[in-house]
Amino acid sequence: MISDTVITRIALPSDLPSILDLVNENILGHPAESRKRSVEDLKKAYFSDRPVAELIVAERSGKLLGMIQWTLAYDMFWNSYFGIPEWFFVRRGNRGSGIWLSLIATVCRRVKESGGSGIAGPGNAETTSLYERFCVSETMGSYYRLVGQAFSKVAGLSFENPRTLCRKMPPKSDNLIEAN
Repeated sequence: MISDTVITRIALPSDLPSILDLVNENILGHPAESRKRSVEDLKKAYFSDRPVAELIVAERSGKLLGMIQWTLAYDMFWNSYFGIPEWFFVRRGNRGSGIWLSLIATVCRRVKESGGSGIAGPGNAETTSLYERFCVSETMGSYYRLVGQAFSKVAGLSFENPRTLCRKMPPKSDNLIEAN
């Protein structure tokens, strides 16, 4: 029997060929589509002595379905660390199944483990509607934050399956309540 369980985890060097496939699928139609990319370039960026970010992947039955990278940053105004999620992608045939939330929850857990108290970043045409459901926005809806109790709850849900995670997502108002 083939498992339908989706697992999100930190990417491994052995994932690089599949990660390159995800990048190539994600970039279809983008101006950089014809630019040459290689497994060695990805290895240097994510698995060298000075990685640019941590890469999280989603897999089912050994096949990578999606990815997201995040970096840790410091906000001088709020005196806190936070994560910046970027380069989010889920294969087209797997969208709408909660994998996006699983990737975000795993990023939240990793940020929390790193001393962070939230995630923040810009939305785009594909992610804005998802962010608007459970994040607070700034600058007329183009920059989103998941903070407070909402962030803590999502981080705590990182090991749930996507369907359960979707049902247990905290309300947007939990962003306004200080985390315990």
